[in-house]
Amino acid sequence: MADPCLAAANRVAGSWRRLGSVFIVATACVSCSDGLRSSARLQQAIVHGQDGRREFYEAGDPLIQQRLARSSVALIDDRYIEGSPPQLSASTPTWSANHDVCPDEAFADQPAAAFCSGVLVDWDLVLTAGHCVRFLALADFSIAFGYYYKAAGTLELGSGQVVRPAKIVAEAFDPDGSVPRLDFAWLRLEHPVEARFQPVPFYSQVPELHAADPVVTIGAPGGVPLKFDDSGTIAEVRDADDFFIAATDTSAGWSGGAAYDSNLVLTSILARGATDLSESPQGCRVEVHAPADAPVEEQFTYAARAVQALCEEEPNRTICAADCGDICQAAAAPEPSHQVDGGCSFTPRPDNWQLAAFALVFASMIARRRWTADPRFSALEARRLAR
Repeated sequence: MADPCLAAANRVAGSWRRLGSVFIVATACVSCSDGLRSSARLQQAIVHGQDGRREFYEAGDPLIQQRLARSSVALIDDRYIEGSPPQLSASTPTWSANHDVCPDEAFADQPAAAFCSGVLVDWDLVLTAGHCVRFLALADFSIAFGYYYKAAGTLELGSGQVVRPAKIVAEAFDPDGSVPRLDFAWLRLEHPVEARFQPVPFYSQVPELHAADPVVTIGAPGGVPLKFDDSGTIAEVRDADDFFIAATDTSAGWSGGAAYDSNLVLTSILARGATDLSESPQGCRVEVHAPADAPVEEQFTYAARAVQALCEEEPNRTICAADCGDICQAAAAPEPSHQVDGGCSFTPRPDNWQLAAFALVFASMIARRRWTADPRFSALEARRLAR
């Protein structure tokens, strides 16, 4: 059953976003639901031992760079995107300004536009955390590729890299104590992404993982441009096959971000973690650094469980095929649509494009003859029907 507090928060999100950050809505919801209060507390995370978060251009592994560049996304409030090609607006606050983070903290001076992260799993589908889609209405945020530093101080974000979410296809946001406890959402995009991007390979069934197995994660800590951490390890694997617990340097804004195994196959997405910010004597907030052997709370929902729910809704997808394999990946990119005069789009077969063009012109001539010959069709109606 849907949480009435969450529903109310969704209804007022469009209004509250004009008055402040997404945090206001989340806080209002926490005040009326004990279960959500626990979840909101756990959606943060912590830095274990030495900070392993690094920029795109610092990745020595080209496959990590490929996963980050071609399939990792950030969910960004539309207030912070402007122009064509899209770029961050001048009003985008830094992480320091947005969350009162001390100026000498890592990434404090970087723009904090994202409120969650995600990963491309099919050409028109992004997987993120379920609680992420409860902050803003779909009409109020965008999904951005290229939200990373390709060089020091230089964002990649540009043309063709911002896509609108159109629909939540399937989701789960189970309260604390539930078994299983799942936290995921599938966002269908308004259109498939370009072939320069690429859905990730993933395990079609919950993989066999063990304590101490390596974990590579990608996300937007504090809402700043995407980072990767290849120093994480699994701490505990649950029998419920809903999530595992790992020691990763992930923080608020990383929710929904992808987690991979050592072969960079998608295993899961970040759902929850421990509190990552604390008050300092200086009156600002600092990240919590814990010893490497401290207890960990970062919890990752298995991607396979999310895929199962998706395939119940849309079983004809290639990633739902029974023969997709233990490691599954979406089929080849769909052919790009072609624009023609009048705004119509179509995707002709490569060997029949001449026939398609002739049919379109012929149909246009017949339609125009009908409009001009029949007095019931005014010029205004003709223009309307031609769109």
